[in-house]
Amino acid sequence: MKLIHPTLALGLALGASVALAQYKQDHLCVDGTNRICNILPADLDGLAIGVQGYTPSTDRRNEDQAQQINFDYFGWQSFAALNAPADASGRPIGVIGSAPEAPRVWESFAGVDDVFPGNAIVPDICDAGGRMTLARTSKVTTSSFIQPMTPYPLIDAAGNFVLYDVRINDAAVGYLEENGLTTKAGQQAFADAGGVWDFPRGKDGVVGAIEVKTSWRLLENGDNPLGYFTLPVTVVVAAEDSASGAPMCLEEIAGLTGMHIMQKVATPEEFAEFWIWASFEHASNAPLAKGAPISQMDEQSTLKNREPAASCPIPDDAAGPYAFFDAACTDGGAACTPNAPPVGADFKWQAQMPYGGAYLFDDRFGTQVVRCWDLYATGQEVNARFKAALAGTIWENYDLIGVQWANDHGDYYAEKMKPFAAPIYMVNSTLETYLQINPVLDAHGGLNRDRPSSCINCHDMARDAIGNHSNFSFLGGYAK
Repeated sequence: MKLIHPTLALGLALGASVALAQYKQDHLCVDGTNRICNILPADLDGLAIGVQGYTPSTDRRNEDQAQQINFDYFGWQSFAALNAPADASGRPIGVIGSAPEAPRVWESFAGVDDVFPGNAIVPDICDAGGRMTLARTSKVTTSSFIQPMTPYPLIDAAGNFVLYDVRINDAAVGYLEENGLTTKAGQQAFADAGGVWDFPRGKDGVVGAIEVKTSWRLLENGDNPLGYFTLPVTVVVAAEDSASGAPMCLEEIAGLTGMHIMQKVATPEEFAEFWIWASFEHASNAPLAKGAPISQMDEQSTLKNREPAASCPIPDDAAGPYAFFDAACTDGGAACTPNAPPVGADFKWQAQMPYGGAYLFDDRFGTQVVRCWDLYATGQEVNARFKAALAGTIWENYDLIGVQWANDHGDYYAEKMKPFAAPIYMVNSTLETYLQINPVLDAHGGLNRDRPSSCINCHDMARDAIGNHSNFSFLGGYAK
């Protein structure tokens, strides 16, 4: 039986009543009303690409086809619903911005440790007492101290390591368990029987698979001047990650700095294999680079031929305050290089804040982060609408930085990029700090397999524990 998370019950009941002859989203709620709601969108039912060979774009061309703005509303509606307050079972009890002391809907989703037996990603050395447990400085692997495909952590302006959490909803959990994909032996049996990974797709109001990846900074004394959504957390530091050689259990207050939402949909069919990828950041994470371009495919982009941004220079006016940028930052007395990783190869936690204090530039400064890509026009438009509706709450401090979607692996267009994503480049400065201007094409014009700065193209490399393509999800690699 397919599992449906109880938090989705309201969304299923109301979402099923949404029927649009031609999908055209321009509302704050998926039910067609201009109010913030807690209904999770399930699909883009009724959205058609119109003609064979349609290439995704983020501008307003092709008015009768699959427009970017529909995906942008979908992303914000998901963010609002997932961050709605919930009861102990995960059922929403209000809308985002209300009941600030209540847990959020996504907090009831299963963690990776809950799904994959014997993984021990988080050492069982602390009594969290019901608090959220954070231990990873990576969102994608079981290794403790890396960002995706790099050997480096992210260190904030206060000198503390950034931590990550990964959660999956019951639709995803049910698929993994029903197909025996939570163990390496089960994956082998699945493959031997001809199984091909394909997480459940949302359709007819029934929400499909969702993965939520979040980034967190630790707040000294719980101080929150930048206005984060915060949670009390237990930080678990294994002995091998501690400078003293002793494990640590730290009770801290953490502020949400970033959130990725991967969601599987059924419509349009040409895009259904590739998920929808919505990414959000706190507005005070880092400044936008001077002259930051809009990514292709967009008529406003200054870049051609799928090239990345050539550089990511510090803007002229970047006073802040920012969580991951300090205008006074120096490295050996010279100005800090934007997005340069900390120096070191064996990063360990100090006994007290700043926990990453041994790896600061000139003993004072953390990672000097600059955001390298500007947001396309429809994303800015949708941001303005939702943030205005959330004015007066901490959630007005969060920005959509993009929603990425991809076309079919078909041969009816000439581009060498398959899947072909829009926008071509999309990276979150707290979740892929050091990948921001890496190319998506290699020197031969094929897909770059060396840390591309694109959610979809990076996840196209995802494989399960026995080496098979795992439907753009790295979850299968956790199996033992």
